[in-house]
Amino acid sequence: MDKTACAVAVMMLAAVCGGGAPLFAGDRPDSARGRLPDGPSPVEVAAKLANLFLSTEPDLYRPAGYRAPKAYGGRQLIHYSVVSLWVNALECAHAAGDADLERRLIAAFEPAYGEKKIWMNEYRHVDLSIVGAIPLEIAILTGDERAKKLGLRYADRQWEAPREGQDWGERWYDPIPLAERQAWWEKGYSPETRLWLDDMYMITLLQSQAYRLTGERKYIERAAKEMCLYLERLPRPDGLFNHAPEAPFVWGRGNGWLAAAMAMNLKYLPADSEWRAPILAGYRRMMAALLRWQRPNGLWGQLVDDPESYDETSATAMFAYAFAEGVNAGVLGDDYRAAAGRAYRALVARLDDYGNLPDVCVGTGWKNDRHHYLTRPKANGDPHGQAPLLWLCAALAAAGRPLPPEPAAGAAAEPSLSSAQDIARFESGGALARDPSEKPVDAPKDMKLVLCMGQSNMAGRAEMTDADRAVVPRAYKLDRDGRWVAAKAPYHFDKAVAAVGPVDEFVRRYLADHPGESVGVVPCAVGGSPFSSWDPPPKGPRKGANYAAALARAKIAQANGRFIAILWHQGETDAAKAKDETALNDAYPRDVARMMTALRAELGEGDVPVIAGEIGRWMRPDGDHAARINPGIGKIPSLLSNAAVVSSEGLANQDRHHFDREGQRILGGRYYDAFKSLERRTAAQ
Repeated sequence: MDKTACAVAVMMLAAVCGGGAPLFAGDRPDSARGRLPDGPSPVEVAAKLANLFLSTEPDLYRPAGYRAPKAYGGRQLIHYSVVSLWVNALECAHAAGDADLERRLIAAFEPAYGEKKIWMNEYRHVDLSIVGAIPLEIAILTGDERAKKLGLRYADRQWEAPREGQDWGERWYDPIPLAERQAWWEKGYSPETRLWLDDMYMITLLQSQAYRLTGERKYIERAAKEMCLYLERLPRPDGLFNHAPEAPFVWGRGNGWLAAAMAMNLKYLPADSEWRAPILAGYRRMMAALLRWQRPNGLWGQLVDDPESYDETSATAMFAYAFAEGVNAGVLGDDYRAAAGRAYRALVARLDDYGNLPDVCVGTGWKNDRHHYLTRPKANGDPHGQAPLLWLCAALAAAGRPLPPEPAAGAAAEPSLSSAQDIARFESGGALARDPSEKPVDAPKDMKLVLCMGQSNMAGRAEMTDADRAVVPRAYKLDRDGRWVAAKAPYHFDKAVAAVGPVDEFVRRYLADHPGESVGVVPCAVGGSPFSSWDPPPKGPRKGANYAAALARAKIAQANGRFIAILWHQGETDAAKAKDETALNDAYPRDVARMMTALRAELGEGDVPVIAGEIGRWMRPDGDHAARINPGIGKIPSLLSNAAVVSSEGLANQDRHHFDREGQRILGGRYYDAFKSLERRTAAQ
């Protein structure tokens, strides 16, 4: 989502969010249909929930409109659900560019260093250790050394050798025998292991935060190993999970914790981790099962597979979040994106005027009794529901595109390119459906690899011919599932409109010049994506989802060869939203150079050539978009070794956004000519 647009939306919302003002203008929509024709965006909803959180005490959560059996915290602890709420409120405020909201959320933690030190408990229990995620998030955002030291203390001690005593939290939770804790620790697992489904979210959040802050793989790897233990011990044959071995019931929120944890783990786990494949397999099985059980109103039941159980909102938000993150990562298709949109609309339609989510099942221990689950009380505004709704808002906003529209009669009018939002709207279609003719193949192990990054003009939108659809001998492409298939257009699959792009001609030219070689294309471009989605950690720890996905796919590809080129074409979205072209042309080349330097280092590919392309020179509907960014693109070789830029001079467009087929053919040839020039220069040196 466009950061400027987010900030504007948040400022507009702030004017009406005080004192329990209505979240919705006009009549409340029909919640049974789950439609919200003119309802608030994920950014607006997130701001409402974050401000509601700030209106109450973190250690006695009880905001206006709250109706639940208890207020969490007892003025001594920050409950794990409130921790998640706080962390994700920070994430949403940062993503929206709402500096004031972010500042207030950070300031609310200041008492933890002084008069509220009791918040940072000393109990070594999975539900209590998670409190370290708050200072870790603050350290990620601000670099605060106090927060870093405090947060890492919890992440590190979660894997320390256990010891006897009251540090285990017996005062708050059932004790775990020392011998049991010791046995888990000796096998490389956390002594806090309980084999409860919700453990996986608590552990994964804390350890992934530590990984994002430090870059040390031990944190995310041990969380992944722990998850594989749970996936091995607890699943049912259908991919869902019983609440406990003694309770054969698919409790919604229990499954929701695990679904969210798998999505989060896969988001950060390096592609070469030994734990990635089993987690991805378990995740896909679970998501497929959940998709089948979503109800027509967009919600899931208190017991997922029991049609007689009531609609339950916390599990719904968790499942929709897991769907949205999978779509963002490119491992789930458009049917999951549509399902996440239906769930979001259904949830937001139920919020009260304060921003409280109703129909949240209260805390529930396992019991071998169906009636126990069917009659559990429901709360209004319980943080178990508020927190996952914030997760969902963050994931939807990070997608950088609007939700799928509700069905409407008639075709949409042709979009203009007057803003970044218009580009995102044009690019809002789902991923290209799988081509059933594309089957995995045994690709050569010595291929020359080409990594394609950027937005829609790299992905390709030019009209295809029958010749483009023909398989290219000795060429392969990495499909969305990380498998090699025979290469043909479209090489990309980011949108249903994916078609001919510059890599098509680049590949043909390379193969013609190198008759004894094979080429492997790694398509990673995403239409409508701003540079922030390609910005790697530590500057872009949250927004760099496209960078993370490209890095993961590139590492998979390296098992079959080495990279000879990185092709980059991006900037239309950033040019459309730029207010200061001088600042953009100064910052953009530095950002690209920094990103490519990090990518080369993580791939271990040394000085692999990087070739960037100018955006189309016709792009000027409300000002000269090309002039806003092409000069900056031209500076990239001065800031990055072994790099080149190709011109868009004279290339025609087929619509207001994209090069036509001939333009893409010429552009691909220019990319290849620039590649050859860099090759000759390297050889001469």
